Amino acid sequence: MAYEQNPYAVKLTVVGDPALTALTGSYLSAAMAKYKLVKLSGTVVGTTVACTAITAATDRPLGILQNSPSVYYNQSSPGTVQGVGEAEVTIAGISKAVVGGATVTLTPSGVSGANITVSSTDSLEVGMTVVNTGASVATTISSITSETVFVVASGTGITTSTALTIGTSGGVISAGDAITVDASGGVAKVRPGIDIDQYIIGTALSAGVTGDVITVVVDCSAAARAA
Repeated sequence: MAYEQNPYAVKLTVVGDPALTALTGSYLSAAMAKYKLVKLSGTVVGTTVACTAITAATDRPLGILQNSPSVYYNQSSPGTVQGVGEAEVTIAGISKAVVGGATVTLTPSGVSGANITVSSTDSLEVGMTVVNTGASVATTISSITSETVFVVASGTGITTSTALTIGTSGGVISAGDAITVDASGGVAKVRPGIDIDQYIIGTALSAGVTGDVITVVVDCSAAARAA
């Protein structure tokens, strides 16, 4: 189970930006995602610095959001910001975090048993899920043998006409992995020599896959790029 321990947190104002304008009611925005990373927005509300959602994997994260603040709109004019919520952000310490990652679709150019040839394996990692519901494919990557070939636990149902949905890199994290941030604000495994423009923010203390909440130790105040 993921846990937190004495995180060093600051309270910041949430900026009313386009990422938060999807109304869930007559005047309340969609809440920011708890346990995802946020960044400074460059906006000052009154005398308070504002934060906003991560939108690119190369963004420098401020810390991990500990609550779910919203933006409040004028009920007579839904597009007009009336007030902003307060965000509690852990800059350094032990915190829960959502594992990021998305999916990529690849169609094999060659299939030999469990050996699958694709255009590139650069974004793949051992342990990622490989799925095609219509073809009853549900397996995982057991090894990557070259820049274009990976091996699955079971090749049943996979052909050169089977589009495979595969979890993208960073979406499989083990305890002890160095972590960075993905384009949605989730944490992702750092890939040496590949994620050179992203910031190393800490270490995973527990394992997880895309969508899981895991335990991490971070220090975003001193984050540096991976290379």
